[in-house]
Amino acid sequence: MKRHHITASLLMLACALGCYATTTLPVFRSTLKDYLQLTEAQYGLLMSIALIPGAVGSLIAGWMTRRQKNNDLAWFPIAGLALTYLTLYFTRTFVPLLIGLACCGALWQSMSVIAQSALVTLFPNARRRVLTLTMVVISCFSAAFSNIAEILVSSPRIPFPIAFHVPQVIISILLSATLLALALIAKRKHYAPIGPSSKPDAESIDTKPSLPMYLCLAAMILHATADNLLMLWLPRVWENENLGALKPGHILALYSLAYVISRSILAILPENTLQRTFLVLPGAAGCVLMVAALTIGGRATAYCYLAGALLWACEYPAFLAILAKLNPKWFGMFLSFVIIGAGVLTTAASTAIGAAIQSFNINLKSLLMVCPFAFASVSAIGLILCSTTLRTKQ
Repeated sequence: MKRHHITASLLMLACALGCYATTTLPVFRSTLKDYLQLTEAQYGLLMSIALIPGAVGSLIAGWMTRRQKNNDLAWFPIAGLALTYLTLYFTRTFVPLLIGLACCGALWQSMSVIAQSALVTLFPNARRRVLTLTMVVISCFSAAFSNIAEILVSSPRIPFPIAFHVPQVIISILLSATLLALALIAKRKHYAPIGPSSKPDAESIDTKPSLPMYLCLAAMILHATADNLLMLWLPRVWENENLGALKPGHILALYSLAYVISRSILAILPENTLQRTFLVLPGAAGCVLMVAALTIGGRATAYCYLAGALLWACEYPAFLAILAKLNPKWFGMFLSFVIIGAGVLTTAASTAIGAAIQSFNINLKSLLMVCPFAFASVSAIGLILCSTTLRTKQ
C-alpha cells in the first residue's frame, strides 16, 4: 500500500475515534442528567458545549491550512485529543465535564479540518469520493460507539461511572497508537497528489470567495445544525414513545448505519454523477419525512428519522465537493466557517430548547419542527446552485 493511502487511512481513523464523546453523549441521556443532577438548561448546554470551542478550533485550523500544506499539522490535535480523553476519566461533576468536552470539541474539529484539507490535497481528482469515504468511516465508528454506549448504559451490572468513563481511556490509547503510526510512516514531509496533473480552472486560481461558495456555506450550516439538533434531542423524545424493542442508542446506531449505506454508494459513484439530484432531493424529501415523524409519533418517529437519514446523508458531501472544487485554496477556511456557524447555531438552539421546556413547558416535538424546514431550505439553496453555477459550468 502506498504511503498516501496509509496516511489517508490513519487520518480517517483519527477523525472517527475522535468523535466518540459527541456521538455517545446523547445515548446516556437521562441517566447522565440524573447522575450529574442537571437542570434541563444545563443538559442542553452539556449536549452542545463541544460545538462553539470546536468552531474556534476549526477556524484556527482553517487559517493554518491556507498557509502551509503539511500533513504533520494533524499530529498536534491528535495528541491533544488523546490527552483530553484521558483527563475526561477524572471528571465527575458538571463543570469539569463541561470543560473537558469543550476541549474535546476544539481539538476534534481542528483535526477534522486539517485532515480533510490534507485528503483533498492528496486526491485532487476524487474530492467528493475521498471526503465521502471519510464520512463513511466516521459513520461506521459512530454506529459502533452508539451500540456500545447503549449496551453499557442499559446493563444493570455495570455502574454508570464505569460505563461512561472507561471507554474514554480506551479511545485515548487508540488515538495515541494512531499518532505513533503516523509518526512512523512520515519519513518524508511532502506528498505528491494522486491522479493525473491538470491545470486549475479560473475559479481555483481566484483567491476571492464567490457567491456560490457562500451559498454552499449556508446550506452546509443549515444541514449540520438540523442534523445536530435531531441527534441531541430525539433520544429524549424516544424515551416517552412506544418503540417496542428499539432503544434510543440502537436507533442512533442505525442512523449512523444509514449514513454508511448512502455515503458508501455515493463514494462508489463517478465524481459528478447525479450531482444536481443530491443537491435538491434529499433535503425536500427529508423535510416531509421528519414532519411526518414528529406529527405521528410512536415508532414512526424512529422509522421516518432513519428513512430521512438515507436521503440527507447524500447532500452534505455533495455541497462539500462543490465547495472544494470552486476554490481549493479557501476550502479549509470555509470548512471551518461551516463548523463555526453550525456550532454557534446548534449551541444556541439546543440551550434555548432546554430553557423553553423548563420555563414554558413547551412540547419537545413542537420545538424540533424547525429542523425539517432547515432541510427544506438546503434544498432551495441546491436548486439555486443548479440553476446558476452548475449550469454555467456545463
